[in-house]
Amino acid sequence: MKKIYLLILVLVLGITGIFFMKFSKKTKETSEITDTFSDNAEEKEVVYGKKIEDRGFTVYKPDLNKEIIKMYWKDENNKAYSELSKFIQENTGNKINFATNGGIYSEEYEPNGLYIENHKIISKINLADGEGNFYMQPNGVFYIQNNQPKISESKAFEYNENISYATQSGPLLIENGVINKKIGKNSESFKIRSAVGIDRENKVFFLMSSEKINFYDFSKYALDKLNCKDLLFLDGAISKMYFADEKKIPEQDYPFAVIITSEKRH
Repeated sequence: MKKIYLLILVLVLGITGIFFMKFSKKTKETSEITDTFSDNAEEKEVVYGKKIEDRGFTVYKPDLNKEIIKMYWKDENNKAYSELSKFIQENTGNKINFATNGGIYSEEYEPNGLYIENHKIISKINLADGEGNFYMQPNGVFYIQNNQPKISESKAFEYNENISYATQSGPLLIENGVINKKIGKNSESFKIRSAVGIDRENKVFFLMSSEKINFYDFSKYALDKLNCKDLLFLDGAISKMYFADEKKIPEQDYPFAVIITSEKRH
């Protein structure tokens, strides 16, 4: 009988040990990203804005005294640009300093929700329920009103004629300085992430991870290191950033729908 109890004890300890190892591995994977938050991040001027390369993260902070933020989807032939290389080559006159993907899109490579370009509503706001990151509540809208970038929860968004550009995405990772409660600290979903944020000085920034990371640690970085007030998730594995100074267009694994740019003011 003692042998049976001993055998059961060994099995329980073994299973507990395996669980602990798996949990520790995931915790370590998360903390390895967290531990890379560096106070000595490399910051450099990029045309007019600032590019920050921290270990595991790239940040772009446009200077809106010299730049203007715009959004694009289709070319003059009403076809989606899809590729950064095509977009940059066809818009050389716009003096684009920075470009990145502009939000989650549908299977038809169309904006999944609200999209405004040059004051024109091209795609209506989407307040439906559904599966996936876009539908994780609350989701949000990144928009430009009188050249001032803003982020709003989708359900609270109010259109007016002064809004020149807008794109809807989700989830809203940080709202009013608080991380979305639906995002778990110990989430095992590790992916490349990109987002657009507004800091407490109402200045816009774009953030992308260069390593796989969960939503919580990604948001915590923005909160702690970028003084973030609001942060809207743009996308995952498709995410890329183009910097004109680097004179190299990043290769894409997936097409884009909306493209967000920061351009020299004319």
